Amino acid sequence: MIGFLAMSLSALGEAAAEEGLRRVPETRVEAFLLDKDSVSVKSFRELGLVRGRNGGSLTVGVVRVFNVDNGRVARGVSIRVENAEHEVETAYVDEKELPDLLDGLEYLTEFGLEYRPTDQVETKVETLGSFLFLRSSAPGEVEFLAMAGRVPSAAILLNQFGALDLQDLLVDAQETMERMR
Repeated sequence: MIGFLAMSLSALGEAAAEEGLRRVPETRVEAFLLDKDSVSVKSFRELGLVRGRNGGSLTVGVVRVFNVDNGRVARGVSIRVENAEHEVETAYVDEKELPDLLDGLEYLTEFGLEYRPTDQVETKVETLGSFLFLRSSAPGEVEFLAMAGRVPSAAILLNQFGALDLQDLLVDAQETMERMR
């Protein structure tokens, strides 16, 4: 199973490398953070951590960026992935994209009841801000791979409980952002 996930990670990395390493902001939060022509104030609240099976961890937080020049605000979630080799990448999910991510995670954590135990199935959900959550099922096993970054250089393996913990943290993030309005 780990070999299967490693092959998926390798293929994703190659595809991203072909695309080039340009840093174009994919989310509203990233655009605010990368804007060099204005003054912005970033506030951040860490909500929790999920430990991976391979020694890494994933940290979920809520981020709010206020542009002092024009008064606009961007809110979202930061997902910081640190693998066992201490490579760290952060993906951002805009507030508007979070419900879709939660729907995708719910589907992936409950998915598979209609498949025979001999089937091997791979499913994924990916955000604009380069967070990828991949579920791989083989006979008798279910594993999840969480990756962050344009070239997915930081990834951790999660079991079913870790995937559910991530889902809970993202629900907490959604509720926290609603209270921030």
